[in-house]
Amino acid sequence: MQLHAVVAIHKDAKSRANKEGSALKNLLPKTALFQGFTRAYRPKEDGGEDIPSEAQKVTLTWKEVVRRIVRLETDNLDFEATLGIGNTGARADIIVDGCVIIYSAPTSLLLFLDKELAELRAFIELIPVLDPSKEWAEDPSTGLSRTPATMTIRTKKTEKVVVAIPPTEHQKGEWTKLTEDETVGYWDTVNFSGAIPAPKKEEILDRLEKLSRAVGDARTRANSTEVTKSTIAESIFGYLFE
Repeated sequence: MQLHAVVAIHKDAKSRANKEGSALKNLLPKTALFQGFTRAYRPKEDGGEDIPSEAQKVTLTWKEVVRRIVRLETDNLDFEATLGIGNTGARADIIVDGCVIIYSAPTSLLLFLDKELAELRAFIELIPVLDPSKEWAEDPSTGLSRTPATMTIRTKKTEKVVVAIPPTEHQKGEWTKLTEDETVGYWDTVNFSGAIPAPKKEEILDRLEKLSRAVGDARTRANSTEVTKSTIAESIFGYLFE
């Protein structure tokens, strides 16, 4: 593919990634999208009032956010790599913990990655974490995090007649009505969430920081057409979200 064709395609890919990425970023602070629950009612006694179950589905999960980020940024990253490699011969390996993540990256690509990794960090930092006040476990059937069921009591007001003054042979007794809460059933509530576990989020951010430092190190080591399309997105996202 000729370089001018890559420039044209990359412009469209970058514009699309910016537009869809902005829309996705606007969703992330809406933590309600990551939450769900089910509530099932059990009457206290057979024949007691039956109340329909309630449920709210999880709309968005951190895994779906990551999938969207990868889909949006793959073409953007790969075309930028193709342009960078086609434009300059100044190169250096990006090395993290002794392993080469990207071989012979040109300076222009390293400059681009500096900015792009900062954008990725902004995305990851916005993903809400699981509420630490609750006990969470992964639900294999949905892939969501869920809490154990918690029981709450449903009551209703009932009136009870009690003797205020007992009757005697000399006077009438007095009675009064008291209102009290009577237990009539129980709610069993399970909370669901698509938020990310805090340790997983920290792990990804730590990897991002290592990768950012490695890109900076590669820039200092770098010296300063027909092009073959390069593919770096798989390596970047494979490392970050393994």
